[in-house]
Amino acid sequence: MAVARSCNPGNGAVDLAVSAGEYLEYTVPSADANVRFALAESGGGSLFDNTTCPPPCAFRWPAQGTAIGAGEARHTLSMQFFGDERLAYRVVRRSAVGSVLEVVKDCAFENTGGPDEYFEPLRVFVS
Repeated sequence: MAVARSCNPGNGAVDLAVSAGEYLEYTVPSADANVRFALAESGGGSLFDNTTCPPPCAFRWPAQGTAIGAGEARHTLSMQFFGDERLAYRVVRRSAVGSVLEVVKDCAFENTGGPDEYFEPLRVFVS
């Protein structure tokens, strides 16, 4: 029972100029039917999960029109696998007009064997 992680890139942190209109686009383009996942903030709030945003899922952070102060945010994608299953995960930093500025994470996770879980963290430095 092990979850294999393959990321290119797989950055652990990103600078985000919210004051210039930048945002992160989180996507789960595919996941096997039984995989459970959730993206949570360090404060304990859930941003999305497999029931509120089933694959193909796209989520913008911060949401348009939401005020976010400067500082650090921590987002963690938690995954629960119940057998031989896969999940794809991507994080893109975008400009105010939606242009791709940086692919922060482009990952594939594959579980072989019985039940297992995996956590993929991201630190966001907001300015």
